[in-house]
Formats: sequence, structure tokens, C-alpha cells
Amino acid sequence: MRKRILAFVSAAVLFTTLTACGNMEKSVSNSPKTLNEIRAEAEKQIELDARYENLDLSQTVFFVPNVDKINNFSLVPVALSVEEREAKLLEVAEIIGGEKTDIKNIVYTTLELEQIPYSTAKNDTKRGEYYFVKYLTDELDAGINIGGNYIYARKKEIARIAGGENEDYWVDRTGNPAKTYNLRKSMPEATVSLLNGEQKISEIAELMTNRLSEMPFFRIDGLNLCADEAQIYSLGEKSAVNISFFYEYKGVPIDNYFRGYGMNIETGVYDSLRTSLKCEASAAWTNSIDELYGAHLYTVEETQTSSDRFIGLETFLAMISDKLTGNSKFKVDSVEFVYGVERVLPEGFYKTPDAKPFEYTPIRFDAKPVWIAYIAKSGIAETPHIRIVMDAVSGELELLK
Repeated sequence: MRKRILAFVSAAVLFTTLTACGNMEKSVSNSPKTLNEIRAEAEKQIELDARYENLDLSQTVFFVPNVDKINNFSLVPVALSVEEREAKLLEVAEIIGGEKTDIKNIVYTTLELEQIPYSTAKNDTKRGEYYFVKYLTDELDAGINIGGNYIYARKKEIARIAGGENEDYWVDRTGNPAKTYNLRKSMPEATVSLLNGEQKISEIAELMTNRLSEMPFFRIDGLNLCADEAQIYSLGEKSAVNISFFYEYKGVPIDNYFRGYGMNIETGVYDSLRTSLKCEASAAWTNSIDELYGAHLYTVEETQTSSDRFIGLETFLAMISDKLTGNSKFKVDSVEFVYGVERVLPEGFYKTPDAKPFEYTPIRFDAKPVWIAYIAKSGIAETPHIRIVMDAVSGELELLK
């Protein structure tokens, strides 16, 4: 079994070698449990907080799905011809821009950032090998990363209102939300002052969920799209709201945390196999989607593998407590039982010295049940959380950021 650990240095976090076992407290049973038993464990928050001296579980949110059995599945990337990709880009641009699109506004971008107009690119038989295909007008910027099937769309007017023409204004402001709402925990009654009026956050989330669920690169047959978190940002004298989304398969959430790098500690190769399903959308005007970001063009491939017994919550917490240094107390923001997603690459891929997994389309993505603990940032730059991920069946642990 291959073991992976993130290679980084943090004075606040000291882990021993990550293995499935450890010197767990003898009072904690490591026998497999049903999800019903695990849900009962999650209700004993006060007892759990008192049990582990180096874990602060007083404000931890526990997410355990209300199902009895977990079915594994895979996601298979959908191959698109250049014409199909252009058609999907035009469809999304028309939805966001609100006007009839013109294929003449398509521009291809190379890795060297050279922009090739459609009138030239349409006669190039290799245009499907470029880096990006974009739809550009004075009012709209939309594009698809050809290799990774990543799509974005945004109205340029929002950047102008925000105080400049910087196309990365959305990225610049994501670190400083005025207010954040956890939509998984409860749907707020609060409203937000958008550019043209007030609207409930719950209404915005419902509208976005419905529209995105029918849109290319966001619709995945067999999966449900669900609102995760709403963040409110200043936009001129008003506000905008950005909502992140996660997917569910048969009532079980799929990991949607976009950061995550891992290293094979046996070979020293950065395999970066862990991935996620995440998408986001923003609204600046009422009843509108004015920006979106996503990367999901897959079909669901069901497997015959299922499980109804898993490593329990208390066992997972005991393993974490045992691996973390006892000299500090670590605030655990949330603990989730979800599907973890791993990239499956061609056999022999890592025999190529310069192979880069995130620049290569995988054969498929395998989804299996995992425990994930989010531990609040402890001096690690650009990372809001450390994540400890454990295979809920085998017990293999990973440390990610």
C-alpha cells in the first residue's frame, strides 16, 4: 500500500510517521462501525472534547451522512471534439451574458499566451491542442481550459465597479469576505445589498443551484449539486455574494476542497493524486449569475463495491490525537465523512521524470469513503486549513494542505 504525506515544514505541527495504527487510547474501540453508530458518536461532542487534550473539539462541526451504505463509484472524463467544446462555450457565454453569442468572438490562446482569432484558428487542425479557448467581448470574458476542462465566465462590468480593469479582481478579493455563511449547516434568512436591490442569500443559493445544475460543466448526471458556503464581498458601495458548491452521490457529499498536494514518501515523487469536485458562482445583481468557475465534465461509472462498516469517528479522532504533537492544542473546525476523489493515471506514468499529473487528463477518478478533519491554520502560508484524510475502510492516513 502506498503511503503519502505532504512535504512542508511547520513549527506548529509535528507528525510522527503516518500509519494506520498507533498508540491509541485503549478505551477507544477500533472495530468497524455502522454509520448509525457513527452518527451516535458524533452526538457526544462534549465527551469527545474532554477525551483528547491536544484537540479542541468544542466548536467542531461533524458531518455524517444520513445513509446506511456507501457505494463506491468512478468519474470518467468526457472527451470533446473542438466543435463540441466551442458549442458548450457559446452556450455558457450566452447564459451569463444574456445575449446571442457570435462564434466570431471566440479566441484561442496558446501556452505562450498568444491569442489567435477564430477566423485564423478555425482552419488549424491542431486548434484542439491549444491551452484555452475563450469567448471575449467588451462585456464578457469566458473560457475553457482545453486540457483540464476547466471553465470560467465573468462579466467585465463587475471588475470596473470593483475599482479597476484587473481581470483577477475576483481572486484578489476572495481572501477578505465581509461575512461568511455555512449553507450546509443551515440556510440563513439574511439578505445582501446587491447592485440593483436586496435579495435573500437563500434565494440566491436556490437560483444558482437550479441554473448551474442544467449548465454544461456543472451538470453531472447521477450527482446532485448542493450549496456549501456563501461569502459576501464589497462591490463599490454595494455587495456581491460568492457561493461555493459541492456534489453529492446517493446522499453522501464529495470532497470539494480545492487545495491538496501529496508526496509518495517511498519514492519522493510528488504524485498529487488527491483531487476534488468544486465549483463556484457569484451574483452582483439580483436573480443573476454574473461569474462562475467549474471543472466538471464527467460521467458517473457505478461499481459493485459497497461498504456498511467503517472506521469509527472516535477511532479517527484518537488516531489524529496520537499523531499530533501533544505540546499544542489544535482547533478542529470540522470533521466530515465524505467521498474522497483520487486521480487514476496511465500505467507507468511516473516513469517519465517530468510528468505533471495536473497537466494530464486522468483515465478516471475513483471515489471512496474517507474521513477528513479540518484543523485551523497554524502558520502555514496561503492555507486556511491543514487536512488529515483517512480512508474510512483501510485506515490509510494522509496529511494534506
